[in-house]
Amino acid sequence: MPGRDALLYLLLLLSSAVTGTGTAAMVPIFEPATRRGLIDTHLGVILVVSSSLLPAAIFILKDFMDETPTSYEESAPVFGASPCRSCAPS
Repeated sequence: MPGRDALLYLLLLLSSAVTGTGTAAMVPIFEPATRRGLIDTHLGVILVVSSSLLPAAIFILKDFMDETPTSYEESAPVFGASPCRSCAPS
């Protein structure tokens, strides 16, 4: 799809900007957490922290994977990687 990378970067940056600013996201996060009884629970903390950090982690991981040389993928079968592990994502 043309422009797929630009769209992905835009979505990730916007989602991390909205969830990364704690003050702006407090009420939209607190309201559903209160309705579901997740206030003062371990599950509530895990869900809020992981959902707020996930866009930044995906953004960093995507940049890292894009920088992996294709020679690594091409040489993987030589060193015993199975076809499933050595195929490049399309």
